[in-house]
Amino acid sequence: MAGLDPKANVTQLQRPTAAEGAGTAGLPPTGGDDHMYAMLSQRMTRIETEFGGLKRIQDMTVLSVLGVGAIVIALLIYGLTRIDQVSERVSKIPSEISADLRDISKTLAESITAAKQQPPQVILMPAPQQQAPQAPPPPPNTRR
Repeated sequence: MAGLDPKANVTQLQRPTAAEGAGTAGLPPTGGDDHMYAMLSQRMTRIETEFGGLKRIQDMTVLSVLGVGAIVIALLIYGLTRIDQVSERVSKIPSEISADLRDISKTLAESITAAKQQPPQVILMPAPQQQAPQAPPPPPNTRR
């Protein structure tokens, strides 16, 4: 690269000079075959195009990985909140069990106390007989 100016910019390198000809844009003059430089230029163009496609695929891959990561993080957070709720429920169980045991023992004590007491004596008395109302006497017969 002895013939190139180190301060030359990219646009100057891409423009063909009179010595290089139109088919060898951006390549240093070597005195070789123009057909070979044109073929290399075409190949480089295809490689650059495919590399651009790979960049897009890489961007899509990164976005997909980020999306999956966000979903996994959301599921982990949801799972942790559910675990906290379960631990709260588990911590309430002993107090509920003791309250239930107290209620059961109270009911049993009341049942035992009621069984030891003598039932009150109930005297059954017959219900008073109600007399059926008498029909009014028939009116006197005035006809003859």
